[in-house]
Order: sequence, then structure tokens, then C-alpha cells
Amino acid sequence: MLCPSSLIIPRFTSENVWKSLGVGMQVQGARGSAGIVGMPWSGFVKSPMSETKLTGDAFELYCDVVGSPTPEIQWWYAEVNRAEAFKQLWDGARKRRVTINTAYGANGVSVLRVTRLTLEDSGTYECRASNDPRRNDLRQNPSITWIRAQATISVLQSESGPAGVLTPVPPVCPLLSWVLKRLGEPRDLC
Repeated sequence: MLCPSSLIIPRFTSENVWKSLGVGMQVQGARGSAGIVGMPWSGFVKSPMSETKLTGDAFELYCDVVGSPTPEIQWWYAEVNRAEAFKQLWDGARKRRVTINTAYGANGVSVLRVTRLTLEDSGTYECRASNDPRRNDLRQNPSITWIRAQATISVLQSESGPAGVLTPVPPVCPLLSWVLKRLGEPRDLC
């Protein structure tokens, strides 16, 4: 299902209203939200998903957008508890730990990858897409010209030893073997 971004009219879905104004109408989705024909529209096919990672790991976020014309895709980031202070990400940011690969065709597809995670990488990552010709006009309200999809990335401190090796977890096998013996199924799982 596509989400038109150029003009959404939730209360006026009657074609007669628009025909009386001499405007064509294009209906998107089951709810009947309307987009004006000739105006650009775009919608997410795949949006980024929230994840929890450990320091030193990496994550990838995917964004796939359709529209006519094909929308431009940008990636933005806001720190934890600073949701209104988004900063644009670019390929090579954060000491070359950020990689952004984007391809345009019938749709726009972009992959954001951040490697060697630190606790400061926690936050909200946002994929923004727009095909509105006024999208980069600073006099325009960005919430009208850009559609957005967000994911929250939580980075937790990994439990590593002095050599950077993960601390071993206590073995589970003896406990499971004991439980199975108590249930009358004496098996050694380890």
C-alpha cells in the first residue's frame, strides 16, 4: 500500500468536489486518501526496523521508496532524548564508520550501514524521501515535502575482557540436563 505524501485529504474523498473545481483526482489505498493528479507522490515499500546491538557490532537499515518521479532519499539521525534535533548523515561520516549506498531506478533504494558501534550511536535513524520539486526550498515546511520512516537503534555495552574477548556465559547444559532428569527424561545434552 502506498502512502501519498504530496497532498492527503482525509475528509474530502468525493470525486464530485474535485470535478466541480476542475481538478483530476487519483485515489491511493483502501481508505480513499486522495492525491492530486500531476502532483508528485511517494511511499515506502520497505522502511527501517529498530534493533538492539552491542558495542563493536554493526547494523544496516534499509529504505525502499516508490514514486513518480523517483524520490530522493536522505538519512538523518537524532541522539537519544533529542528527537527534535536531527542531523543529516552522509557517506563517510563518523570517522568513516557510516556507509550509505543508494540506487535509483523505478524506485529508490538505500542502505545505511554503521560499523564499530559505540554507545553514542544509539538514537533515532530516519529515512526521508521526497520527489517534490520544492523539497530543498528552505521556505517550505519539510513535513509537507518529505515523508519519513524511523528506526530506533539501541547500543548496549558488550561485556568484554581486557583483550577485547567476550566474557563467556555460564554453561546452560548442566542446568538443562538436571531439569530433564527431574522430568524423568535422563539425557545428557552437552
